[in-house]
Amino acid sequence: LPGYCLAEGVQLVIAIYDYFLLYKIIEQVSGIPYQQYLRDNFFTPCKMDSAFMDFEGDMAEGHNADGHTEENAVLYEGAGTLCCSVFDMYRWNLMLHGGKVLPESAYRIMTTPAEDSSYAAGLLVESDGMIRHNGELNGYNSYNAYYPDTGLMVILLANNRTYTFHGKTADFPAENLGPIIMRYAREDFSE
Repeated sequence: LPGYCLAEGVQLVIAIYDYFLLYKIIEQVSGIPYQQYLRDNFFTPCKMDSAFMDFEGDMAEGHNADGHTEENAVLYEGAGTLCCSVFDMYRWNLMLHGGKVLPESAYRIMTTPAEDSSYAAGLLVESDGMIRHNGELNGYNSYNAYYPDTGLMVILLANNRTYTFHGKTADFPAENLGPIIMRYAREDFSE
């Protein structure tokens, strides 16, 4: 991570378990459940009205590539279990990239990739300036991309990873579809 030193030869590896550990730390330090902490400190201030983390709400079932319903991802609390609408993600992008969520110094760390990598602290920052994050968990997948220079965003949320093109059904997660849509949107946006 930018600003942090690792011993020579040590690589930074972020795993799903790191987010689970962070979730537990937040609960211990704050003294309240993780879902309530997110609601009080992020969802409500950012006006993310339909966002929740606890899988107790009304949500679409996830489907795998064979079309079978997947189990809920409750075992991954803290890592990829955010349920929300496209409108909530839009509001989140406006608040995060508009300086309303983090101090400038923390945002800079979050959006500065490590040397020889596009990975920053939880986000990917591409060479053309696009800031993005994708997710995939138990039949759900997502893609959230933002260009700071234009404000252009592409947000994809799906409860299925299979799509049909020209009569052929294929496993095609949002992380593959998102860049295609973003490329065309960016071309149209710049005209």
